[in-house]
Amino acid sequence: MSLKVFETLSTQQPFPIDPSSLLGGNNTVILADPRKGKSYTAAKVCEQLSDLGLPFVIIDPEGEYYSLREKYGVFVAGFERTENCDVAVGVEHAELMANQFLNSRVPLILDLSSPDAEEEDTHLFLEGFMKRLITQAGAGEKVPCLIVIDEADEYIPERGHKGRGPDYAQFGKLVKKGGKRGIGTIIISHRPAWVAKDLLAKCQNWILMHQTYKDDLQRIEDLTRIPMSTLLRLKERKEGEALLYGAISQDQIVWAKCLTRETTHIGTTPTIKPKFVQRPELEGLLKGFRVEIERLTRRREAERTEIARLTGELQQRDADLKKKDEEIRLLKTARVAAGMVTRDRPPEPRSPFESPAEFEDYQSLKNRVAELEEELKDWQQKERQKVPSFWIDDFGSVYSQFPWLTRLIDLNRIKAIIVKHLWDKPGSTLENITLSYGWTAETIRSHLNDLIKRGVVRRSDNRPYRYFLREA
Repeated sequence: MSLKVFETLSTQQPFPIDPSSLLGGNNTVILADPRKGKSYTAAKVCEQLSDLGLPFVIIDPEGEYYSLREKYGVFVAGFERTENCDVAVGVEHAELMANQFLNSRVPLILDLSSPDAEEEDTHLFLEGFMKRLITQAGAGEKVPCLIVIDEADEYIPERGHKGRGPDYAQFGKLVKKGGKRGIGTIIISHRPAWVAKDLLAKCQNWILMHQTYKDDLQRIEDLTRIPMSTLLRLKERKEGEALLYGAISQDQIVWAKCLTRETTHIGTTPTIKPKFVQRPELEGLLKGFRVEIERLTRRREAERTEIARLTGELQQRDADLKKKDEEIRLLKTARVAAGMVTRDRPPEPRSPFESPAEFEDYQSLKNRVAELEEELKDWQQKERQKVPSFWIDDFGSVYSQFPWLTRLIDLNRIKAIIVKHLWDKPGSTLENITLSYGWTAETIRSHLNDLIKRGVVRRSDNRPYRYFLREA
């Protein structure tokens, strides 16, 4: 059982590839300048996997892989997109999509090409999908599968090229630890210098096509140790021709050419509309999945409506609290004024008030102020109980209702626990925190100093050995 993706240039005979060299934790890189055969080669690999009944997921930012449905039973999910897709999904469906793939093992294409989709939402969707996929694959039966990441510089960029989204950590975990879960990856890019170097270094297979940029050739030489004299020959390669190196070629350099695809290549023929062949085995899956999508969408909409209602109530209560604060301020001012009037009058032996009516007014004001102060405390206590201000989930991620704490998203779990401790017990000392969690004083001091640099924690001006969170 082998994959027939290439033929050698020297003999023009098929060059067989062992599927295990691509799946089961091995990582592959396909690099080439634009329009030189990257997506074509990846699609050819997926066609061969489909012939062998092996599952795969394609992250498709350009919407050019859906033509695989001409011949194969592939499920196409469009992120906020319906054209050429079986279903349209959103951020809230990420975990559902991962569960569907793991349970059915039907090849899946995630079409992310919608012009209406926000980039941040796309990254959140991929973060949820990959986190669920990695977690569940590690817990259940390990079935070899492949994840194809096209335009990888968008999702796992090198530092300095562009900002890394929330999905970067999950992709990094997939590349570094996918082998334990039977998951292999194919990383596709036209600029290797733009892709995270530490993740490229974890790849065992290299499929190198036409390359011209000096920085890219230098990056490839650094990572593969292929001589530059050999890499310079990539400038002469025609479309579809490639240098194979790594586990797929037993660590030998092989010059080959990609074989012809069984389905239409959308990347070079955008005007062709492939004829879909509806696969009978997908009918039941699609029907049940659409029902689940609609159910989850309705539930999310209900949750959003409830959140909007509660937010409105909270805003109204905040307005009521402000009104009560103002009323208390006015009453306190009146009480002070009443006291000043009393002190300006000469003392009388029987009563500081001129008449019973003045005493009754004073007592009424005093009682009203006390009632409003108690009511204010009750309101504040209810709001604190109703909305948790700060919490940490099982994975160490930090959440808060205050915008100034959003910078804590990048903290590790130890820093998050220290911040939670200072939230609950402001003014704690280094010794308090050390005794509470068992870490060394040096570890706690190091994290506290880093939090101070970030502007999250401050020392007391009067008691520098005590620590507090920065005021909201």
